[in-house]
Amino acid sequence: MNHELIMVIVNKNLNKKVMEAATNAGARGGTILRGKGNSIYEKHSFWGIEIEPEKDVIFIIVEEEIKVDVLNAINEKLNLMKPNSGIAFTLKLSDAIGLRDHYEESSQRN
Repeated sequence: MNHELIMVIVNKNLNKKVMEAATNAGARGGTILRGKGNSIYEKHSFWGIEIEPEKDVIFIIVEEEIKVDVLNAINEKLNLMKPNSGIAFTLKLSDAIGLRDHYEESSQRN
Protein backbone atom coordinates (compact mmCIF):
# COMPACT_ATOMS: atom_id res chain seq x y z
CA MET A 1 0.00 0.00 0.00
CA ASN A 2 1.40 3.42 -0.97
CA HIS A 3 1.22 6.29 1.49
CA GLU A 4 1.51 10.06 1.28
CA LEU A 5 2.26 12.68 3.89
CA ILE A 6 -0.17 15.58 3.96
CA MET A 7 1.38 18.65 5.56
CA VAL A 8 -0.92 21.45 6.64
CA ILE A 9 0.25 24.80 8.01
CA VAL A 10 -2.46 27.03 9.49
CA ASN A 11 -2.79 29.76 12.09
CA LYS A 12 -2.48 28.73 15.72
CA ASN A 13 -5.40 26.81 17.26
CA LEU A 14 -6.90 25.64 13.96
CA ASN A 15 -5.45 22.13 14.30
CA LYS A 16 -8.70 20.68 15.67
CA LYS A 17 -10.60 21.81 12.57
CA VAL A 18 -7.90 20.29 10.34
CA MET A 19 -7.97 16.96 12.19
CA GLU A 20 -11.78 16.86 12.27
CA ALA A 21 -11.94 17.32 8.50
CA ALA A 22 -9.14 14.82 7.89
CA THR A 23 -10.57 12.06 10.08
CA ASN A 24 -14.06 12.55 8.64
CA ALA A 25 -12.49 11.98 5.20
CA GLY A 26 -10.75 8.76 6.27
CA ALA A 27 -7.45 9.76 7.91
CA ARG A 28 -6.64 7.82 11.07
CA GLY A 29 -4.77 10.54 12.96
CA GLY A 30 -1.97 13.04 12.75
CA THR A 31 0.86 14.80 14.52
CA ILE A 32 0.57 18.45 15.50
CA LEU A 33 3.57 20.73 16.02
CA ARG A 34 3.80 24.43 16.86
CA GLY A 35 5.70 26.64 14.48
CA LYS A 36 6.37 30.25 13.58
CA GLY A 37 6.20 31.75 10.17
CA ASN A 38 5.43 34.75 8.08
CA SER A 39 4.96 35.92 4.55
CA ILE A 40 5.30 39.19 2.72
CA TYR A 41 1.53 39.56 3.06
CA GLU A 42 1.37 38.89 6.78
CA LYS A 43 3.40 41.36 8.85
CA HIS A 44 2.58 41.98 12.50
CA SER A 45 4.29 44.36 14.88
CA PHE A 46 3.75 45.54 18.42
CA TRP A 47 5.35 48.86 19.42
CA GLY A 48 7.69 48.60 16.46
CA ILE A 49 8.79 45.03 17.24
CA GLU A 50 8.03 42.58 14.45
CA ILE A 51 6.13 39.53 15.67
CA GLU A 52 6.22 36.17 13.92
CA PRO A 53 2.74 34.65 13.94
CA GLU A 54 2.43 31.25 15.60
CA LYS A 55 1.31 28.39 13.38
CA ASP A 56 0.04 24.85 13.74
CA VAL A 57 1.91 22.37 11.55
CA ILE A 58 0.01 19.13 11.06
CA PHE A 59 1.45 15.91 9.60
CA ILE A 60 -1.10 13.35 8.39
CA ILE A 61 -0.08 10.07 6.74
CA VAL A 62 -2.79 8.61 4.52
CA GLU A 63 -3.18 5.92 1.91
CA GLU A 64 -2.59 7.33 -1.56
CA GLU A 65 -6.16 6.43 -2.54
CA ILE A 66 -7.75 8.87 -0.05
CA LYS A 67 -5.23 11.72 -0.33
CA VAL A 68 -7.41 13.91 -2.56
CA ASP A 69 -10.50 13.31 -0.39
CA VAL A 70 -8.61 14.36 2.75
CA LEU A 71 -7.10 17.45 1.07
CA ASN A 72 -10.51 18.50 -0.26
CA ALA A 73 -12.13 18.03 3.16
CA ILE A 74 -9.45 20.18 4.82
CA ASN A 75 -9.83 22.87 2.17
CA GLU A 76 -13.63 22.89 2.51
CA LYS A 77 -13.38 23.24 6.31
CA LEU A 78 -10.68 25.96 6.34
CA ASN A 79 -11.06 27.64 2.93
CA LEU A 80 -7.33 27.48 2.19
CA MET A 81 -7.79 29.28 -1.13
CA LYS A 82 -8.46 32.48 0.84
CA PRO A 83 -5.29 34.61 1.34
CA ASN A 84 -3.39 34.05 4.61
CA SER A 85 -5.58 31.09 5.60
CA GLY A 86 -2.91 28.40 5.36
CA ILE A 87 -1.38 25.88 3.01
CA ALA A 88 -1.66 22.14 2.49
CA PHE A 89 0.55 19.96 0.32
CA THR A 90 1.58 16.33 -0.02
CA LEU A 91 4.83 14.42 -0.15
CA LYS A 92 5.11 10.87 -1.44
CA LEU A 93 6.52 8.49 1.18
CA SER A 94 9.04 6.04 -0.19
CA ASP A 95 9.65 4.24 3.10
CA ALA A 96 8.06 4.31 6.54
CA ILE A 97 8.51 2.18 9.64
CA GLY A 98 5.65 1.57 12.04
CA LEU A 99 2.73 2.05 9.67
CA ARG A 100 2.17 -1.61 8.83
CA ASP A 101 1.55 -2.60 12.44
CA HIS A 102 -0.82 0.33 12.92
CA TYR A 103 -2.92 -0.60 9.89
CA GLU A 104 -2.90 -4.32 10.68
CA GLU A 105 -4.00 -3.67 14.27
CA SER A 106 -6.81 -1.33 13.23
CA SER A 107 -8.12 -3.79 10.62
CA GLN A 108 -8.05 -6.62 13.19
CA ARG A 109 -10.16 -4.52 15.58
CA ASN A 110 -12.88 -4.00 12.94
